[in-house]
Amino acid sequence: MAARQMFFGQFLLDEEVIGEVDLHRAVELASEENTRIGALAVDCGILTEPQVELVQLEQRQTDLHFADLAVQLELMTCEQSNELLRKQRRRHKPIGEALVELGVLEPGELDDLLDRYHLCELGLDDVHLELPVELAEDDLAPYLIEYFPVLFRRITQIPMKLQACRDWHGRSNLPYRVMQTIEGDCPLTIGIAACPDLATRIGNGLGGPSETAREREEMLGFVREFAEIFSDAGCRSIRRDGLPATVGHAEPDLLPKHGFWFPATTPYGRGILVLSPA
Repeated sequence: MAARQMFFGQFLLDEEVIGEVDLHRAVELASEENTRIGALAVDCGILTEPQVELVQLEQRQTDLHFADLAVQLELMTCEQSNELLRKQRRRHKPIGEALVELGVLEPGELDDLLDRYHLCELGLDDVHLELPVELAEDDLAPYLIEYFPVLFRRITQIPMKLQACRDWHGRSNLPYRVMQTIEGDCPLTIGIAACPDLATRIGNGLGGPSETAREREEMLGFVREFAEIFSDAGCRSIRRDGLPATVGHAEPDLLPKHGFWFPATTPYGRGILVLSPA
């Protein structure tokens, strides 16, 4: 079962060391300086932009990191992949360093907070998501719960973590909502909802960077596309076990009326995953 974890930024918010405005400024600064592996490959002359787009499209269909998939597609060698990953790590700016650069934290203060954070994480690592019987015994649900943050990060390049499961009664104030069904021997209804910031990140990941605000229908379409990619991955997983499954009907602006939901936390905002067994 998935471990419940907390982002360093969320830890700082909970400790009331920083405010949400400070965190958003730090995340934006880190994002500006952190380089995606695909862009780094282009800068180093290893891949072309069309090749990067090809790998990103293939990523939606397979559970592989960008560099591993590029090697599998014979677009780069293992040596080139390892070198790119080393360069990416050297260029990575953590949130804590961004907060120091912005003058929100002092270097010594950051060290103390990181020590407290890691102690906190050691405790959280022993706490696992307890799934209700309806989900734990389902052949598909545990896979989807594990894969949801993986797919989100793959598409958006932003980490996500799911929090403890709760009973779902069909209501959410998050504006971008999609309900997607999976049909077959393990029928399941999936609900995904996102705040505007999170929907924007999904849209940018699926449709490319955008400097202007997107129309609501376009953003809803991106969340729907994400739900379809997610559901299709679940269907392919369950079919490998010999159970028939297909992606069924999608309903924008709707969520299941009952089931179980998992709060999804990211540095950019919040979302939810709802699973409703038939």
